[in-house]
Amino acid sequence: MQKTSSLILLLLILFLLACKNKHSTSSQIRNNNDSIIVIFNNTAKTTQKAIFDFYFQDSLFLGGPAYLGFDTVRVKTTEPIFLIHADSLQTPYLMYPGDTIQLDVDKNGSLYFYIKGNEQRSNEFAFFPLLIKRTGILFNLFNRTSIPNNVNNLYALQTFYKATDEKERGRLQILDSLHKNKSLSDSFFNIAVSVIKYTALYNKIVALALNQRMLIQNNKFQISFDSLLDNIKELPFSANYMCYYVLSSAAIMPIDKYSASELKDLNDLKKRLDFIVKTFEGEQRNFLLSSQIAKAIIVYHVRVPNETFKLYDSVCTSNAYKQLLYKKLNNQITVSDSGKDNNLLSSDLKTTKTLQKIFSENKDKMILLDFWASWCGPCIAEIPHLKEIEKKYPQNKIAFYSISVDAKVDDWRDAIYRYSLVDSNSYLLLNENNASFAKKFYIGFVPRFILIGKDGKIISSDAPRPSDKALQELIEKNL
Repeated sequence: MQKTSSLILLLLILFLLACKNKHSTSSQIRNNNDSIIVIFNNTAKTTQKAIFDFYFQDSLFLGGPAYLGFDTVRVKTTEPIFLIHADSLQTPYLMYPGDTIQLDVDKNGSLYFYIKGNEQRSNEFAFFPLLIKRTGILFNLFNRTSIPNNVNNLYALQTFYKATDEKERGRLQILDSLHKNKSLSDSFFNIAVSVIKYTALYNKIVALALNQRMLIQNNKFQISFDSLLDNIKELPFSANYMCYYVLSSAAIMPIDKYSASELKDLNDLKKRLDFIVKTFEGEQRNFLLSSQIAKAIIVYHVRVPNETFKLYDSVCTSNAYKQLLYKKLNNQITVSDSGKDNNLLSSDLKTTKTLQKIFSENKDKMILLDFWASWCGPCIAEIPHLKEIEKKYPQNKIAFYSISVDAKVDDWRDAIYRYSLVDSNSYLLLNENNASFAKKFYIGFVPRFILIGKDGKIISSDAPRPSDKALQELIEKNL
């Protein structure tokens, strides 16, 4: 009786969430099915220009930030992805290419997503927050206090495994009930099943790693790992973040002394690829081969020879993954020293311009330089405030330039698209380490705003941020 009442309450909450979302009046923005669009409404007016930290994992398990709270944020993707709230709960939200999603904050300050006129998708956005509220955190990459660490006996670990299995069954029962009730679509149901099952395996893998010393002392580690590996291989591959975490952890534990250490060199990569080829099959193998090579090159800057790519081409059976990997690698233009001082790359990726050229093009104008990076949360938080200031002043009075210090061109270009920056005013500093301007004013520390007067002299080399009224006062004083 108690379980039935709890389930009815859960369904009621989902229904109420879907109903209250109908009050939004925000305009529709066209989506061409190659992106996810998130529109922030803040109808309750409970927050003032707050930026909410999210992140996602793409199909190659290469994570990226997505800061929500702007009027509109766009995330490029041709595959369904989870946006994960980067707070203590790590709540995931499943989003599809072509989705135009509303984000709002209720009177208690809690976030919720919905799609106007689509009650089922709105219910799906509410599912994981309610599941976490009912059954606890799915997983936490940064806080593992709920997982036993350095226990003294096998019984404690086995007890945790049994509790994990029981929690998995309970979560699947809740999911199944809502699916039968038609609150959730078939596609969402299938992905959610995979997330729940892979979540249980991930928590077991973490427990295995945290208690490896005890298991090794009892000659139980290898048999425990092999048993867990069998369970992983039995699960069908699913393109979701929990599947990526589980497979990647399982693939590197035996190579890296049962811990997820960094990939140090080509020899490490070869060991991992060899283990993957011998151990995994099908899409699990295709994903792992592709993601490990991508991470080696993009994250760890390992020089991968042609022979490794020949091996990859011969054992990876997925043309889709091959195309995805090579497209990703081809887009990874790295920033290099052009030989010119203070050189900037235009957003068209062809034109370069020096800071001196910008100064000469804007004689008799005030100039505000915004030095930022795609990975810098405080930088992103200033963008809405900067846009508001730009609207207040005519172009013949003050020029605004956003100059990124990103290490990779692709990261910078994605951020320009994601946060709707003006292409013509956006540049990438190509030679930050050698640029005399960057050295003189310590530009490596971002966000950084520099205000230059109409006479070409620097008014402030560390101007107030746009969110601070003092910046507008400074502009007005010198305009």
